[in-house]
Amino acid sequence: MDDISRAKPVVLDASPVIGLSKIGQFDLLQQLFGTVAVTSKVRDEVLRGDGQPGDCELGMAIEGGWVEVVDAETNSDFSKLGAGEAATLAYARKTGGLAVLDDQGGRSHAKAHGLRVMGIVGVLSVAKRRGIVGKIGPLLDELQKHDFFLSDDLVEAALAEAGESQS
Repeated sequence: MDDISRAKPVVLDASPVIGLSKIGQFDLLQQLFGTVAVTSKVRDEVLRGDGQPGDCELGMAIEGGWVEVVDAETNSDFSKLGAGEAATLAYARKTGGLAVLDDQGGRSHAKAHGLRVMGIVGVLSVAKRRGIVGKIGPLLDELQKHDFFLSDDLVEAALAEAGESQS
């Protein structure tokens, strides 16, 4: 998706919030999308008050006004997913927005329902294309060091698209 600046609204699942926070890149979401949304289920999943990655970042972004908390009614179309994924996809479908999530089951459901979806690697790739980050390879490595699963094929494809050789 080359012109994501027109993808409105953008609704985030918990995994991109947590993953980007772990590598100190949460602010990329604001730089790329401006204002984004999280459902109340995702907010509650991330804002547990226990200092885990994403907790402080999401709380400050909500206070700062660039992350909006929205409600989403879920239905049986997404009943096999976790509450956060289901709410994220339900809101994206309701609004015609872009869902940013990494869960493979959630991504499969999104595609089956004709929804636009992007994962954390997509976010990093777009940031690289726009010159916001210099290289995505070190960021992908950092994600993996923080136990964020990325398949070898996905990493290889992202690095090739970014014009970076795999180290």
